[in-house]
Amino acid sequence: MNTEAEQQLLHHARNGNAEEVRQLLETMARNEVIADINCKGRRVGNASLRI
Repeated sequence: MNTEAEQQLLHHARNGNAEEVRQLLETMARNEVIADINCKGRRVGNASLRI
C-alpha cells in the first residue's frame, strides 16, 4: 500500500512536475515525511524515479 507522499511522488513524476518532486524529496530528506522513492503505482506499476 502506498502512502500519501508516495502517491504524490508518483503523480508529480508521471506528470513531469520536477519542482514538486524536488520539494517532496527535500521534505523526505528532512524526515518530515516517509516515502519509498522506489514505490510503484497501484494500477500501472511504474516506478516513480528512474535514474
